[in-house]
Amino acid sequence: MDIEVKQMSTDTIELLDHLNVVCKRFHVDYPHASEKDKFFVEAVALHEYQLKKAHEQGLKRADVPPFLGLKRTERSNEMPAQRFECCGECSTTSPDHSVWGFLL
Repeated sequence: MDIEVKQMSTDTIELLDHLNVVCKRFHVDYPHASEKDKFFVEAVALHEYQLKKAHEQGLKRADVPPFLGLKRTERSNEMPAQRFECCGECSTTSPDHSVWGFLL
């Protein structure tokens, strides 16, 4: 059996780097996180990465799928795609606190 190893694309490396940033922002230890927390940080990282790429191309938010399928307003759809810049206030500080706490 031959094992073939391929180099990751630049896009994949950028997305994984951003996933790492999102995990740090929400204090998620990815290898030990619950499936729920993994799903959340993966969704945030992918959405922010898509917004970043759309912004680089001069596209609007409407050209990026909405976060977790949530419906956007027309006003939001017409806005330029922008990267999310965390203020640091949204992060959880307790290691036993789920990143989903704000949705409960």
